[in-house]
Amino acid sequence: MLTSYAAADVATPFRQRSYGRSSAPLRVGQRLQTHVDPTRRASNIDLPPLLAGLSDEASALAKSRLRRMTVPANAVIYYQDDVGDGVYFVESGHVRLSHIGEDGSVAFYGIVRSGGSFGEISAFDSGGYCETATTIDETIVCMLDTTGLDADTPGTAELRALMTDLLATRLRTHAQMTRALYMPNLSGRLALSLLYLLDVVGTRVTVQGREVECLGPEVTQRDLGTLARGTRENVNKMLRTWIKEDVLEIEDRHIIVRSRTPLKSKAYNL
Repeated sequence: MLTSYAAADVATPFRQRSYGRSSAPLRVGQRLQTHVDPTRRASNIDLPPLLAGLSDEASALAKSRLRRMTVPANAVIYYQDDVGDGVYFVESGHVRLSHIGEDGSVAFYGIVRSGGSFGEISAFDSGGYCETATTIDETIVCMLDTTGLDADTPGTAELRALMTDLLATRLRTHAQMTRALYMPNLSGRLALSLLYLLDVVGTRVTVQGREVECLGPEVTQRDLGTLARGTRENVNKMLRTWIKEDVLEIEDRHIIVRSRTPLKSKAYNL
């Protein structure tokens, strides 16, 4: 996390490099301010959609604690165990959530796209973030500083209630995702992983006059392998089989799913 002193848009200096056994991004620079300077209010920043509907008091409180950052592709926003000092909202771009092991191995948790949030645990626990957040492409995020919220400040209770809802959504999503880890075969795990990713980052495209679901290049086959607990080679082999079965097709780094029905059959043994 890097320091942002401006009240509006900030181009934050991130840098990437490699470490461990695998290539992974690192961020350098000063940490974000732990507390927001009350004289530097970001009143000109629109509230993220997930904060829409707040009362005037809660909206004013949220705006006073918002900072917007433009982050380049393949940069770390924060690491797991970093002190949790803010909830992040994605304005544009994609953020990958993962856990980086001491040997450089990566456990993939999911992807957050425009309109989503991450880092919700910081609103309730100071023990540190549970995951590492890394940008996939150039991303604009708004950070809501959650440190030092005074219960007596107007709007605090309402803002905390909304953060509770966001955290509950994150826990439910994580529980649904981890179901794939306990399925006995790769076919079921991969099918369930694809269904999960379609729900959280899928888009719709028109192919041969028919509207179908699609996963964009932000989802890599390495991500699928990590999520489904399979090697990249086995995942590729399974995907090629499903292409032959007309379940999906891969074109220009996009996974186009012709129908969810066969994936559900494979995932739930229907």
